[in-house]
Amino acid sequence: MSAKANEPGSKAGGLDDLRRRSDAALEDSSKPLEASGLRPAATSIGAAALMRGTLIDAEARVKAAEKRVGRAMIVKLSDLISVPGRRRTLSADEYRSLLENLRHNDLVTPVTVRETDVAGKFEILSGDNRVAVYRELGRDSIEIVIKDFEGETAEKAAFFANLLQPNLPDYEKFIGFSKLLAEQGATQESVSRASGVKRPVIARIMGFGFLPETIHVFLRQHTRTLSFNSLPALRAAISAGASVEQLVEKLGLVASGEMTQTEFGSYLRSLVAPRDDAGQSFPVIELSGIGRIERGIDRISIAFSPALLDDELTTLVTETLSKLLREHQKKTALL
Repeated sequence: MSAKANEPGSKAGGLDDLRRRSDAALEDSSKPLEASGLRPAATSIGAAALMRGTLIDAEARVKAAEKRVGRAMIVKLSDLISVPGRRRTLSADEYRSLLENLRHNDLVTPVTVRETDVAGKFEILSGDNRVAVYRELGRDSIEIVIKDFEGETAEKAAFFANLLQPNLPDYEKFIGFSKLLAEQGATQESVSRASGVKRPVIARIMGFGFLPETIHVFLRQHTRTLSFNSLPALRAAISAGASVEQLVEKLGLVASGEMTQTEFGSYLRSLVAPRDDAGQSFPVIELSGIGRIERGIDRISIAFSPALLDDELTTLVTETLSKLLREHQKKTALL
């Protein structure tokens, strides 16, 4: 067995993989050697018996593993493997509350795991924080429930389990949705159906993708700092020429609690210079029953009827305008 197959998160392994290899070996062992053009070795009877015993043992392990799937059991903490980037971020207060809760109460929800290629070792799908708390409390075992997931399916299951938590930071949602959208053929619509999250909400969360890498570096270490509701103001400040380094410095103050989200929003708005359209007249286009379009010196604003305006319309307009502007930019670049 290679070292790679033993790594957490390896796509190899799982009950199906073990079953396939065992079935294939059993089938091969039952074929006459002459059929393959090989001559039997002098010890073929003994070797066959030894192989048969090994394969029967493998089948027994498969059946034992199948019986464990979906059932709760107690394992040692040392037998659990954490996958980097999968653990849900908790604030200091949230972690302390979880610790005190588990100090005085029994575990209500077992840790969800899957089996690995290493006998007796389990990869954590959901419950890293519970495991961390048990370790801090000095306990040596915890209750788990085994799921038969493999590869990308396991990764999705882990993300969706975290997604159901109301306090999952928006940036961690962005990281999870980015991985799903990177799959071949994936769209925001298909991800919406799979996750149960409305497409307009996913579109707003994916707004993190337009931020400079310097800000991403900070947010990866402080995922709770920025809400997707602050993204429009942040992008406007960057477009207006605000220093990215200064923005990261302010985000640091938010992360440390020295600046509130409201104060950060006010700071962002102060970076966008007010526009003066005095002395110039521009046409206003009225859209009967829909709204109106107004133009300024350096802007075009669209005002919709309140009855029509919702997240889905906002996403539709944003995506349509983005496509048209990119096409216009390419066309003007060729002139």
